[in-house]
Amino acid sequence: MRTHPLFITALLPVVVMAQKAASPDALRPITFLDRQYQRDVGSPTPSPDGKWLLYTLSTPDWNQAKRQTDIYLVSVKDGVSSTRQMTFTKDKNETSPRWSRDGKFFVFLSNRDAPSAPSGGSAGPPSGNVAGQNQIYVMRPDGGEARKITDAKDGVSTLDFSKDGRWLVYRSGKSDEEQLYALPVAGIDSAKPVQLTHQQAGVGLWKWSPDSRRIYFVTADTLDKDEKLRVEKKFNVAIRNMATPLSSLWALDVDTKKATRLTRDTSVTVTDFNISPDGRWIGYHGAAANRYMRNITEQDINSDLYLLDTSTDAIERLTNNTEVGESDLEFSPDSKWIAFSANDDLTQYTMTNNRVYLRRVDDRGGQLRKLGGNFDGDVTVGFWSKDGKTIYFNEGIKATGQMMALDIDKNAVRQISNVHASLAASEDDDSRLLLLNYADPRTPPTLFTVASVDQIPVRTNWRQLTDANPQVRGFALGDEEEINWKSADGKTVGGILIKPVGYHAGTRYPLIVAIHGGPAAADVLGRKRLIMAAMFAVTVPVLMETVATAPGTLIFWRFIEGLLLPPIFTVVLAYVGDEWPPAEVVGVAGLYVSASSLGGFCRFVNLGLHDFLQLRSLKFVYERTVCPVLNLAGLCLETAQLTTNDQWTGNYSVMAIK
Repeated sequence: MRTHPLFITALLPVVVMAQKAASPDALRPITFLDRQYQRDVGSPTPSPDGKWLLYTLSTPDWNQAKRQTDIYLVSVKDGVSSTRQMTFTKDKNETSPRWSRDGKFFVFLSNRDAPSAPSGGSAGPPSGNVAGQNQIYVMRPDGGEARKITDAKDGVSTLDFSKDGRWLVYRSGKSDEEQLYALPVAGIDSAKPVQLTHQQAGVGLWKWSPDSRRIYFVTADTLDKDEKLRVEKKFNVAIRNMATPLSSLWALDVDTKKATRLTRDTSVTVTDFNISPDGRWIGYHGAAANRYMRNITEQDINSDLYLLDTSTDAIERLTNNTEVGESDLEFSPDSKWIAFSANDDLTQYTMTNNRVYLRRVDDRGGQLRKLGGNFDGDVTVGFWSKDGKTIYFNEGIKATGQMMALDIDKNAVRQISNVHASLAASEDDDSRLLLLNYADPRTPPTLFTVASVDQIPVRTNWRQLTDANPQVRGFALGDEEEINWKSADGKTVGGILIKPVGYHAGTRYPLIVAIHGGPAAADVLGRKRLIMAAMFAVTVPVLMETVATAPGTLIFWRFIEGLLLPPIFTVVLAYVGDEWPPAEVVGVAGLYVSASSLGGFCRFVNLGLHDFLQLRSLKFVYERTVCPVLNLAGLCLETAQLTTNDQWTGNYSVMAIK
């Protein structure tokens, strides 16, 4: 069973107990800086034959607040003992390794020849890897010095070999002006780059077609030169929901260098895409063109999936919903099926688990088949089995991460791995090499490989490929165990109990509980109840103000009222942001603020009426009838609206009590 909110509990004092009870002399307590100095493995890149693995190792420099990255090589057969460091740069970086298709050499990006930042200056982001400083270098896996093969004025940002191995294409240029360039692999050391694209706006995401005859890419439909000039001149005011150009999908014929626009729907902007293995189909995301629904955190839930037939350029819209985020469209190995994951309810926003939706690719307008509905967790699309009958994915089971399998014919989910750890499995598209990213309480993230999926359950079948942080074996670490219990509502709650080093059963220790409950925990009291309780609480100081006979008393109750209003304001705006569609948030929040301002005006009128009503008897009646009735009436109207609808309108109570 999949658990609900996660609780992590730690018995303290961990460090103190470690100092007292670290029995082997070689072990020492872990410190804050030990965690900051942890090295990270990235960009695992198998060779085309699956026999070798390139990866980057990033080493942090705490004093300089940056990281330095080098490239390493390991034999998949021999494992971690065969690891070799391929690049050695003290204050520069090597990233993005790519194998040639024949596996005889590899290329990578580096800023090793870029000028260093002046003393006390900044070379860019903490990683020091500025795309404008990167060039392409080539190197053989058996060693030797790396050779620079590009001298791009504005640096190189991305690169990839064609599937047939004839071309190395890279992207270079100023921001929003990037173009694609090609180097022939034959004679690559001395080859001159050929510019492939001449787009008005820069080339964004790009990918080779499987037959190497085309390059598909995304580019903006227009280029706002005034906006670009504004940024270049450092007039970098951040404009919220700024109107930006839409983007479309294009195809470049590599031989003729002719680019053709494939999408022309002005109601959407293309954000990403995938190509089927046979090259006939392209699945892409089309985000809403509305500027309030894109370039925001919620952009993904404001987009839909589309399918393009490259043989006819016909486009089919696969989904058409509101506030439902779909994953990328994935293709089966034989290109006959498409699949994606989305909420259990594909029609509207819900906080339900993800399911997989499947259909034959050529069944235009056909019904999507929902899979994994009986699984208590998210069902997603990781990679397919070779025969296309199984979809593998990673999912959290209680407090662990496991590899799962979705049997398409049986519509059944089964668990492949069973480790007390975090495990994420992936498969390389070209070599089909399986990589396992594993981490447990005593093992930092480490890469392993295994010959086949059916060997994953047996740990002895795994072969370790990386050992980025051997120093961890010298740390005195407390034991951890997974724990479960029933919450007040009967649901199973899972967590991790971290014990101090030298823990002795039966001894009492201080306890820290760290609660992670997600969005549900944030609304444990119910925001509508909280808002209404606070609003009714405000009526007390408001009523007391009406009967105050001395300035000091009036100031006191106004002070109490002032303490209550800001929390109401904050919670209400947060509620509006969560409950309303993104396109309506600004309008509703504006209505709320306007109503609050109108409430201040009403108070001004209220004071005027006090001065106007000179007769004591009339003032007495007014203060004890009109004012409180106005406030209570507004609150009652608000209560009725909030309790009958998640999305409420108007703000009578604030108008009355301001």
